[in-house]
Amino acid sequence: MKKILLFTASIFLIVAMMGCPSRVNRGPSFNRIEIVNGEEVLLNLQSLSSNTFQRDKEAFNNNPVNEGETFNYKDVYGDEYIIYEHTQGTVFHPNDMLNDLTNEQNVIAIDYIQDYVEVGANRDYVNISENILVTSFFDIWSEDDFDGELTPDEEELLGQIKTDSNGDYVYDQDKMLLPQIFSAGEVMEFSLLVTDDDGAESTISGLIIIVK
Repeated sequence: MKKILLFTASIFLIVAMMGCPSRVNRGPSFNRIEIVNGEEVLLNLQSLSSNTFQRDKEAFNNNPVNEGETFNYKDVYGDEYIIYEHTQGTVFHPNDMLNDLTNEQNVIAIDYIQDYVEVGANRDYVNISENILVTSFFDIWSEDDFDGELTPDEEELLGQIKTDSNGDYVYDQDKMLLPQIFSAGEVMEFSLLVTDDDGAESTISGLIIIVK
């Protein structure tokens, strides 16, 4: 009798776990909204590094089967990765890129609602895309920003992001110049960061590809 009860309890637990989120306290994530059969579907996004891009491009070009063809990163990577095309020689700003990603490419940062678990139901989420930061272009405190021997307060600043008088993060103008001066076809990696109300963070890497 005990074995029967134990077996029944195990089956119930397995079924319940199938209907519940895999993690109760799931952190924020980056996704893309797609319309499938008239309904919104969230596609989980993955990081893409410049090294991976160059490796895949080189492998494609070295494959005799692809002779005479051009490496099409859109076909290779699809919608699971974040790629932003920046026109050669035009002014670049991280906010413009972020607006394109969220408004044109349907990239979204979400935070699953944590305060309940309902068997058999999809977990609801909130849109926290307003918390996304493009961290790659922030200005970082370094020893070059100070004269002479560093004070203890100055040492604590090293490696931290600079902020202005309003407490807003400061961008590095030299870093923002790079996408503008790169030639068509060059690739630059960038990172996004999002933080939820509980302080949990999530990061993802994407690519800026310079186009004509």
